[in-house]
Amino acid sequence: ETSHFFTPESLHHIHKQFYDHDAQWIIIVVGESELDFWFSVLQPTTGYQHFHRGISKLKQVTSCTHALPLSHAMPPGIMTSIHALMHFRYLMQSPCIDDDNLICISAALEKFHVNKHTIITAGVHQRKDNMAINNWYIPKLELMQNIVPSIHSSGVIGQWSADATEHAHIMEVKHPTRSTNNNNCDLQICRYLDHTNKCDRFDLAIGLLDGKLSIEGLEVVREEHKDDDIDENADVEIIPMEIPSRTQQSDQLHPIMNYFMIVKILQHKKVGSIPIPLCSFIVGRTALHFAYDPSIRNISIDEVAIIFNLPDLCPAVADFLHCEVTSGYCVHTISGPQRAGSEAELPFNKLQV
Repeated sequence: ETSHFFTPESLHHIHKQFYDHDAQWIIIVVGESELDFWFSVLQPTTGYQHFHRGISKLKQVTSCTHALPLSHAMPPGIMTSIHALMHFRYLMQSPCIDDDNLICISAALEKFHVNKHTIITAGVHQRKDNMAINNWYIPKLELMQNIVPSIHSSGVIGQWSADATEHAHIMEVKHPTRSTNNNNCDLQICRYLDHTNKCDRFDLAIGLLDGKLSIEGLEVVREEHKDDDIDENADVEIIPMEIPSRTQQSDQLHPIMNYFMIVKILQHKKVGSIPIPLCSFIVGRTALHFAYDPSIRNISIDEVAIIFNLPDLCPAVADFLHCEVTSGYCVHTISGPQRAGSEAELPFNKLQV
């Protein structure tokens, strides 16, 4: 059964099928100008796209919801068919579906099949050259028969996505196609991908070489201090590994820092030689590194409170300074109620953020 291995996907099975077929039937029945006018006079609703110029000229539709202002201008049979499909799509996108919902989904699809002959009879099912089509050979419509069995076996369709394959199609087909002259595209795309692969391999080799040199530098440091009596007091220099990522381009220098190695080396430095403040920490299998250089170098406390919506910033800083003084500028916890008032005075009026 197709439904056991081919799970439905919202973008193509719902949204594109709607615009490629349902919307086109309505445009043919009502007329482009009339339908666009209906959309233009709809009351704008917050959170929803308002089409001021209508929808007849849209090139791509990716919205998660669709609604059409159907009226008496459309034959009842066609309206019933399209309404049944719309109801079918809304129900199948539910985040939680039980057996009763599946019965409603199947009933909505069955209602469309009962009334779909009116679309053929009215001649609105047409090809791009405006020739009438007298059959229902529509793959996306055929796949609708697999929706309910698929939900039975694989769950709701909201969990499935074509993002990975869409991205692969963009990177492996669309982008290479732009570099061709539209002649013998297959051959040029293959050549483009081959050249790109060779460049990536070259960048990877250079990155591995640079990483090997950095690792060798660390090994030299270890060899120099392996005979020390107390390893914890070994005074070594920090040599961070800078291994370019696999996707790094030759003109983009964003090295990967091995903060685990940095912290490990800091643990073996002499007391008093460790740079303050501490910026790199390890908690279990997680390495943390805090940036020391401020993004904003000179700003008033009042401006910071307004920008970051911190109305109690001034008293909070005053409480922190009080804790620093009472603790003798040693490491201490910050907790308890706020004691300073909103008019607390600080020994400075500028901050770095």
